Amino acid sequence: MRGRHDAGFAADPVRSAAKSVSTHAPVPEDRYPALAEIAFLERSGFATELLSWASSLARAKSIDAAELLIDRSYLNRRDYEMRLAEHCGARILESDETLRIVDVAAVEIGTTSRLARLGGEERLALAPQAIGYAAVLELFRADPSVLRHAIFVEQTQLRLAVFQAKANSVVASTLAGLRRRNPEFSASYRFDEAQLTVLCLLVAAFTVFAWFRPHAAYVGGMLVISMFFFGVVLLRALQTVLLSRLPGGHAPAHNFTAAEDHPRYSILVPLYREANQVPDLVASLAAVDWPTTRREVFLICEARDRETLRATRNARLPEGFHVVACPEGGPRTKPRALMLALELCTGDFAVIYDAEDRPHPMQLREAWAKFREGGPDLACVQAPLVVDNGAPNWLSSLFDLEYRVQFLGNLPVLASLNAPLPLGGTSNHFAIRALRECGGWDPYNVTEDADIGIRLARMGWRCDVIHLPTFEEAPERFDIWLRQRTRWLKGWMQTALVHSRRPIRAVQQLGFRGTVMFHFATTSIVISMLSHPLFLFLAVYDLARMVSGISINPLMLFVTGLCVFNLVGGYSTWIYFAKAILAKQGRQVSWRLLLTVPVYWFLISFAGWNAVRELIVSPHHWEKTRHGLAKRRDFANIAGAQ
Repeated sequence: MRGRHDAGFAADPVRSAAKSVSTHAPVPEDRYPALAEIAFLERSGFATELLSWASSLARAKSIDAAELLIDRSYLNRRDYEMRLAEHCGARILESDETLRIVDVAAVEIGTTSRLARLGGEERLALAPQAIGYAAVLELFRADPSVLRHAIFVEQTQLRLAVFQAKANSVVASTLAGLRRRNPEFSASYRFDEAQLTVLCLLVAAFTVFAWFRPHAAYVGGMLVISMFFFGVVLLRALQTVLLSRLPGGHAPAHNFTAAEDHPRYSILVPLYREANQVPDLVASLAAVDWPTTRREVFLICEARDRETLRATRNARLPEGFHVVACPEGGPRTKPRALMLALELCTGDFAVIYDAEDRPHPMQLREAWAKFREGGPDLACVQAPLVVDNGAPNWLSSLFDLEYRVQFLGNLPVLASLNAPLPLGGTSNHFAIRALRECGGWDPYNVTEDADIGIRLARMGWRCDVIHLPTFEEAPERFDIWLRQRTRWLKGWMQTALVHSRRPIRAVQQLGFRGTVMFHFATTSIVISMLSHPLFLFLAVYDLARMVSGISINPLMLFVTGLCVFNLVGGYSTWIYFAKAILAKQGRQVSWRLLLTVPVYWFLISFAGWNAVRELIVSPHHWEKTRHGLAKRRDFANIAGAQ
């Protein structure tokens, strides 16, 4: 980064950029083909040499010269557009003015110009950036009177005006989008007809078999469940071996040098009942190292959440920050809010953050570097999530360890195998083209991150990981932890059901290895988590009977051995994997904490069965996680925390 992206925010950025450079006679617009949209700046004191240089470089890069000057902070966008409006005889929309779109039914959110009512008159509202500055000047040269009654509007302002005017139809199309275009991928229903038929047949067959051969049915059922549990054991063992082949530590931030021209980045932050998070959130996002002229931040609130809306609107938002009020409607989920905001995005890339997130300032740069190197099929890169409120109690300590296993071990190894990635719910950076092509997030899936990672893989896209982290808050209270974990597991169940609807097609899309890895990393984990208390109970019960001298049927003894094998294998491989991850980080963990892993797994199982209940009675209900209760590291210090 050149270190002067905000240099243009002086009292008069054009004159500031041009100072100490001599001024010459006006440059003819035909001298440089790309100079048309900046030639008039000479009248404001911009030096001829600077305009000529920008014109030549812009022509070589096939971009607007004005965009080049804005990106390199010789002036800011609003200043340029104010001068452009003055040159063309138009006016610019003031920050306290509200556009009312005329003829709403015929307009799209992505429109670049629209008839709008401002005060008591109708004017043509247009976004010069979206149309292209050169194209605006071409209109003006062709007919100097054409823009006399026009209003120049910032691109996102125009989109927001249309969004608010079309709120009801936008919500309807968002909810119906994926379900209408590709219902196989929608979690709006639990089972399709084929799944329900197969499930009923299997239950009926097992019931009849158990009636006539109860012992055999019992052993057979335990064998089937054990296959899934053993799949997780195999996965963890494989990951532990492969982990040693991955590069260790975090990539140094100074490796991410900037190219001269930055892509536009959209930062999406869903907020709900999180007014207390707004000040630190805005400060941490403002500290992200990316040119303000190439960045847009959407703080996405629910219209009914007046407290959070008030906090965002009262905050002193930096340039490029926008507040979006999502209209009423259900399901009231995070992916629904993201899908509504996706309509507003003008970026080439998008990243998702939660209200409590504190991303490393250089994270966008590492993500962009990964996209540049990753090839055209790279759709998403996942940044690791790291707990930053320490380890105040046993629950948060194991949550911290679990996060490290997931984001510093599980996902990097899966990415190295080019396997489908069950993404994390935040800090995933998307190529917007891929995001829109795959249908975006499913509003009905309460763990939309894992689902979209699998769907991208099925549609031929690839996901990868980066190193620079986002810092998050670990829950310190059991009730908060339970609600969050219930929602996660319910969403994983939805994801497993969705991507098991057409098993043959899934194999064709993911390949045999990709399909196996998906079921190992998702379906097997869900089933093993649900069966963990059963295995634990049977193992303890039968071992107690053996110690007391009671004889056990050989078949029952076989089941006991199976339970013990799975439990020991599950605990030991997870613990060894966790220790291997921490060793690569130069960290250690106490054996006293590790020996309590079975208790933590039992709590996860409790949350899992609660998720099963919710999947039946309220599949799309979003359990909100409460944040802001822990003492966290100052966001200003996270750049040095690797």
